[in-house]
Amino acid sequence: MMIKRSEQQQAADSVTQAYEDLETQILQNIIRHVKNYGQLIDSDEWLMQKLAEIGKLNQENIRIIAKAAGLHSKAVEDMCRQVANLVLSRVEPGISELERAGVVEGAVPVEKSKNVQKAVDTVFKQAQDALNKCNTNMLYMAQDAYQQLVQGIVDKAQEISRRQEFLDILGQHATAEAIGSESRGQAIRSVLREFNERGIPAFVDRAGRKWTPEAYVSMTLRSTSVNVATEAMFARMEDRDMHLIQVSSHAGARPKCAKDQGKVFDLRNGSGEVTAGNGRKIRYYPWSSSSYGEPDGLFGINCGHHGIPFLPGISNQRYFPTEDFEENDKLYRKMQAQRSLERDVRKQKRLCSLYDEIGDRESFERAAVTLKDREARLVAYTKKNGLTRRRDREQVYGFDRQVSAEAVAAHKVHKTNRTGTVDESKISQKNQKAAENWAKKHLGVKKTNYAKQSVQVVNQTNRALQRIYRENPVLKGFIDEIEFRDIPSVAQASLKIRKGVITTKLTFSQSKCTDEKSIQRMIDQQVKDGFWTPKKGLYGIVKHEATHLSEYALILKRYNVDRSSGVGDITGAIQAIKNHEISSEIQRKALKNCNYPLDYDTIKTRLCEYAAREGAGEFLAEACSEYRPRKLAKEVQKLFKEEMMK
Repeated sequence: MMIKRSEQQQAADSVTQAYEDLETQILQNIIRHVKNYGQLIDSDEWLMQKLAEIGKLNQENIRIIAKAAGLHSKAVEDMCRQVANLVLSRVEPGISELERAGVVEGAVPVEKSKNVQKAVDTVFKQAQDALNKCNTNMLYMAQDAYQQLVQGIVDKAQEISRRQEFLDILGQHATAEAIGSESRGQAIRSVLREFNERGIPAFVDRAGRKWTPEAYVSMTLRSTSVNVATEAMFARMEDRDMHLIQVSSHAGARPKCAKDQGKVFDLRNGSGEVTAGNGRKIRYYPWSSSSYGEPDGLFGINCGHHGIPFLPGISNQRYFPTEDFEENDKLYRKMQAQRSLERDVRKQKRLCSLYDEIGDRESFERAAVTLKDREARLVAYTKKNGLTRRRDREQVYGFDRQVSAEAVAAHKVHKTNRTGTVDESKISQKNQKAAENWAKKHLGVKKTNYAKQSVQVVNQTNRALQRIYRENPVLKGFIDEIEFRDIPSVAQASLKIRKGVITTKLTFSQSKCTDEKSIQRMIDQQVKDGFWTPKKGLYGIVKHEATHLSEYALILKRYNVDRSSGVGDITGAIQAIKNHEISSEIQRKALKNCNYPLDYDTIKTRLCEYAAREGAGEFLAEACSEYRPRKLAKEVQKLFKEEMMK
């Protein structure tokens, strides 16, 4: 066998891996230039600052590429000579025996063959030219990738900053600098994923397709190894005036290769029959009739075939033409599917390393879970189809043991979160599923979707509700559902009637209720703007919405409505809820007891703008959720407690 497909891959592996490492180094260098996305400047100014860094970035990337290029060139030259020596070491001994027997013409030693040296040098220069173009392309493509990244971050940030719910988080009077900083922080999470998918292309073909460094370099060097092997053998055959070759065959060949494999060809383009060593007649074909020279043809891009000299009267046919084309194509498709799954794994590993570079732990953990899922799909596919897993094709620069260990740990936490065993000794549970089960058991909630939120937030939600249940006993068993999803406001309470059955829901914004610190920052900004009353973190948000639900419960009780059947004065109750009957009564009493007039300015000053603007229902909720309540809020809380005790 001239050169095995595995040997082609091994010959290409070191340089291919080096180019993948080069791509990752360039990506990480780009990321280092945008790590300061949190600067307190508006996004237009940040964009101009980043675009001004292009010259510096290019110089850094030139140094990275230049350092790698010298190593790559030497490695490719060594590869060409090693492949030529390997192939000729397999072909030469047998032919030398024939030379001594007088069957073939004599020739100069291999190391002195000008034909072999010329053939190897020609193929090496072709490969070197291809890789030099690759280096140049990567430099220019890196600049384009950087510009697209910073522009994409700013475009996405501006899109985010225009959303009302985003402005609600920061407050109506937030500065452009604060809006720019916060929105860029959200934007980079989504933009980085696309940036990783695009990578740094190494080659753009005539059809406009962009080739990754891994795909282009691996293809180029595997083709180079085959070309070196082929041309070195052809050169040595020329030294001895030999011109017939036999093409190898294997399962999974491409369509064009499949029609040529196993045949004997004449390099001088003759045709006819020759007698094999066993006396059988063997047909040979013109070399020009083969698919040699076509990219997807014999000895072309990604071809796994090779040729060996064929001597009439001496050689026997060792390979045979493909007969079962359907089975051949089926295996080839399986192999291509495996490579696609391997690319998915590598891209996800690189995304993990980029999130690790910018210090985004939450995104890293989500990416790590996806990585393990992709690895599992690859393993399952190879086992199902009887293929060998190639771990060497899954390796990524920067995804070292530490990052790998962190990814494994994140996946283990995710797997643990799928189980929901409740720890009855405390409120805080180990994972979201257990927190859901705790809420159902101890809060009487029938439905939750805690899996969408962090375990810290859902535990804090449960803790806040348990405390509020003690403060507002009317709520026990009243909340049917707790939901996290994207909504315009930070949270909302709702009541629905369907077919006579009344259900209630407490909904929290998935993007706003991410952690206690960000929630408190949002509250502090709203308080500073005079829009909300002071509140204590997530508990204050829950208390506000729970006050609405408590009023609904009190009104249903007042009108003798049974929630499960709808029996009672349901019409009167619904009208009373719409009119905020109880909160209106408390509002009037509280203001009167405090000797305050019932007007907009008084409520805005004594509570907040939101309570003054939105009516009695929000007046009650803002007063009851006020942290360290002032005079009016204290009076409201006292009256509401009395109402619940009736």
